[in-house]
Amino acid sequence: MPPSQPARPEVTPWQLEVGRLPTWLRRPLGNAREIADVQQIIKQRQIHTICEEGRCPNRGECYAQKTATFCC
Repeated sequence: MPPSQPARPEVTPWQLEVGRLPTWLRRPLGNAREIADVQQIIKQRQIHTICEEGRCPNRGECYAQKTATFCC
């Protein structure tokens, strides 16, 4: 009897239709430690950033560079 293979997750019709993102559209997530450091500073000091309030999809990229956008 052949060895059993791990079960593969089901593929939804949406996943078949959309497929994978092209390589030129994929962005690196950034260093998790650097992202966590910036998030911790923001929370500790109760800073209201545009990044957090607007739930910016690029905030991980900015936080990895130790930057954030905020207003007066």
